[in-house]
Amino acid sequence: MKCTMANFDILVDEILEEAGMQVAKLTDKAVDEAADLVKEKLENASPSGAGSGGHLASKWKIKKGAHKRIITNTKKVKGKGGTSVPLVNILEYSTKHGHPFVDSTITGCANDVRRIFEENINLK
Repeated sequence: MKCTMANFDILVDEILEEAGMQVAKLTDKAVDEAADLVKEKLENASPSGAGSGGHLASKWKIKKGAHKRIITNTKKVKGKGGTSVPLVNILEYSTKHGHPFVDSTITGCANDVRRIFEENINLK
């Protein structure tokens, strides 16, 4: 379409819409890479063995949302009264049986996550 005063705003809107779609694709790619990295770091940092409930590392999952990923751990153990309690919550927050690692692991990879976004979206 030829650019004229009459259709200039329409052409600018099309350009901005296309740019927005490209940024959304790049953002999703960066979010996927960052989630994979954080999940891997959490798997490596997860305590292992029967004393920690075992198999905690293999239970990290990534749930996809719009331009975000939620990393969860599905390993549960029996709590008081026979209820199921996420093991990661006990390890992270319990004063008796605690072995915190999630917060420090996530904090420790913040620069790597930033780098992933900078590389994928060319932010500098």
